[in-house]
Amino acid sequence: MKKGIATLLTILIILNLYTPHVNAATDDEGGPRISDEALNATMYEGEGIIPTKQGNEVGTQREATDASSKTNAMDTVIGIVLSLFTIPPKIASWVMSEIVLHGKINYIDADAGEKQSLFTIYDLLLGKYYLFDIDFFNLKSGDGNATLINNLKDNVAIWYTGLRNVALIGSALIIIYIAIRLAIAITSGEAAETAKYNKMITSWLIGIVLIFIVYFLAIILIYANTFIVDFLKNIITASGTDGSMEARILTNTVSDIAAQKGINKLLFVVLYWVLVYYQLKFFIVYLERMLEVYFLMIVSPLVCMLYPIDFVGDGRSQSFKKWFKTLTEKIMLQSIQLGVFVIFMITANEIATEAPLVAILFFSALSNGEKIVKKLFGFGGKNIKDVHLKKIRPH
Repeated sequence: MKKGIATLLTILIILNLYTPHVNAATDDEGGPRISDEALNATMYEGEGIIPTKQGNEVGTQREATDASSKTNAMDTVIGIVLSLFTIPPKIASWVMSEIVLHGKINYIDADAGEKQSLFTIYDLLLGKYYLFDIDFFNLKSGDGNATLINNLKDNVAIWYTGLRNVALIGSALIIIYIAIRLAIAITSGEAAETAKYNKMITSWLIGIVLIFIVYFLAIILIYANTFIVDFLKNIITASGTDGSMEARILTNTVSDIAAQKGINKLLFVVLYWVLVYYQLKFFIVYLERMLEVYFLMIVSPLVCMLYPIDFVGDGRSQSFKKWFKTLTEKIMLQSIQLGVFVIFMITANEIATEAPLVAILFFSALSNGEKIVKKLFGFGGKNIKDVHLKKIRPH
């Protein structure tokens, strides 16, 4: 899908750059095909005679007007047909907007003065949608999704507390088992077994400590992500970027199609499809991120409880290491993507007015940039570019 979109966009951009703009008043060599007097008489008086390259007399202003009317009519029909192809992405965009905003106005079209509810990747990365909020320590009111998300957060707290109690009971049973095995090993004089269970006692103590501090580890990660996001917000504000590129594309596509000629009409249809496609991918990734962070916090006490058992095999707790790395990656995903977004989209926003199709290619660069940053920090999770909408099936 990604290769197909990239190929299509490349072809359309090349066609747009090299589409000839031939003036009917010039010949093949670029010289004037008719005199200025004949052209003026034809255009303004309706009586001029236009000679062809072979010297024959053809048509008058009426014929030229008829040809122009046919061309305009054809452009209008093509515009209407292409506008119909924007209906599916419009529906998808509207559904996402309703889910996150519930009709709340968040965008005002400066040109038309219309107030609209729009879901944008820009606002998503800035953390303006409570639906994707992972800060389960704070509850919010006044949002359309407040009831749903607050209930989820309450359930996370309930399950976390319950499983923490289970983990403490389980840890007590584990230390009893370790103590018994250690006593047997000492009695039997097995030095290797004695050393093994002494190490397990040490790892058990680490596990107990982790059960009580894992909560604070999550708080530190969440606040670190919030700090970076706020810092990047200040950079965006200082740059003078308003982030309205997406909103302009979403609200002006139909009028842009009507205003364009020839292949440019198709360019704006492709532009709209690509933008909504990436919006869907971000929507899905951040919804999954929210649920995964909640789940990781719920099971964290059990992971800590099993720390001494996992430690026995190779002297390292693989389960806890994987859990912490996954939690860090999921929480910091927003700041990573916003950082890449700042680099690419500030530039894209500047050229969006003149070349919106080129600007939309920066969303692909955003995916690649995210992958590079994740590799630098040792994160190997799923990237935006790894999300394939065609694989999503309702359960």
